[in-house]
Amino acid sequence: MEPKTGYVQVVAPPGVTVFLDGDFKGKTTADFGGLIIEGVPAGTRKLKAVSSGLSPKETEMLVAPGAVVKWVVGGFVPRINVAESGDVRE
Repeated sequence: MEPKTGYVQVVAPPGVTVFLDGDFKGKTTADFGGLIIEGVPAGTRKLKAVSSGLSPKETEMLVAPGAVVKWVVGGFVPRINVAESGDVRE
């Protein structure tokens, strides 16, 4: 019987929080150079990586049964908060 799930390997610095289809899956570690998610249902999956003070990264990828799909997360940039203050004059 052919497997109906696959694996996702997330390659990112330690401490990055990873979500799969909106569900928390864990944090990356130095031991694995990231995080390995097992038992991922085959099909198109949404991944999100979040690191404190940085803009989150998101991607979609196709997970095939029995396959390992790798996502190398890169290019985190500082989160920018824009706020306006002052008097409004017409």
